[in-house]
Amino acid sequence: MGKMKKVEINQDEFVEVVAKLEDVMDFVKSLAGEKSPEKAEESKIEVGSLVKWDDGEGEVVKIKGGTATVEDDDGDEHKVDLDDLELVVVEKKEEGKKESKKEAKIEVGSEVEWEDKDGDSHEGEVLKIKGDVATVEDDNGDEHKVDLDDLELV
Repeated sequence: MGKMKKVEINQDEFVEVVAKLEDVMDFVKSLAGEKSPEKAEESKIEVGSLVKWDDGEGEVVKIKGGTATVEDDDGDEHKVDLDDLELVVVEKKEEGKKESKKEAKIEVGSEVEWEDKDGDSHEGEVLKIKGDVATVEDDNGDEHKVDLDDLELV
């Protein structure tokens, strides 16, 4: 091996180099047949997803390489390998529907409708789910916090 040269880099450059190394490691793992971030994509884990792992559950706030940053209910952030995460799907039972449609799944990206306190109907898309509350963006671009029990799939 040739002579090594000492190079100084700032913190931002270091973070960028580490991220690139993580990507290379994920690629090598995929060549070796190991699980990779693509597996997480197949299970639809993305920013805003509600997930659980051995030490808890929370909402994915960032994904970089093969690692997700997950915020728990206390607001603490945890770095978790994507392979260690399981997607949590919120299920809601609907009454008065056929048996095959008895259970509806409301998740990030679902188109939903709800009534506000005044009885006015609204429609929108679920942006994120935290606990029993969804953040829904209506057609005007306004965000609303709505209890999952008050939402219906469109």
